[in-house]
Amino acid sequence: MLGRSGRPRDEELTERLLDGAVDVLAEGGMSLLTVERVASRAGAGRAAVYRRWPDMHHLAADALRSCTLVPTAPTTGSLVGDLATLMHPWTRELDREERAAAALVGEARTSLAVQTALDEVVRRPLTAAVTRAVAAERARGRAVPAGREAWVDKVLRALWWSRFVEERAPLTGPEVLTVVERALLPVLRAPQQD
Repeated sequence: MLGRSGRPRDEELTERLLDGAVDVLAEGGMSLLTVERVASRAGAGRAAVYRRWPDMHHLAADALRSCTLVPTAPTTGSLVGDLATLMHPWTRELDREERAAAALVGEARTSLAVQTALDEVVRRPLTAAVTRAVAAERARGRAVPAGREAWVDKVLRALWWSRFVEERAPLTGPEVLTVVERALLPVLRAPQQD
């Protein structure tokens, strides 16, 4: 590798450090994310953290990038099914990766690194999934007014963020279908406004 000095970075150690950072974020957020805690969880020295990240926000951002938060299920054959698949995480408590992401929502207001990572692991995948669901619906020959997927994307994102910041009981499968049918479909099928 040209331009790098020193010994090559141990990628397995990097993964352990990121995994440890996700654990710490899930357990207590940024206030608990320290070089010492992350290094200890990875069985490494503090220098391993300092060599990889300039500060804790960049470490948190990379830890978040190691998470998969938005389901990428194949199309179900119906718009309702596709949108319900996106909302499937609502049927359970937040998992470890989701708790880590939830701990960083507030940090996105002051850290561009964290904001960018949240965009990469939540906003962009949700937008892409909504776009795919609407394209599949159009391919099935069902009309969806132009530009409506952008509105559904905004509503779904708002629901996603609220799930991260509010303590709520998981929804049942029928409740998820109700949200899709009463909140998302009307937005998607609304007549075009001039």
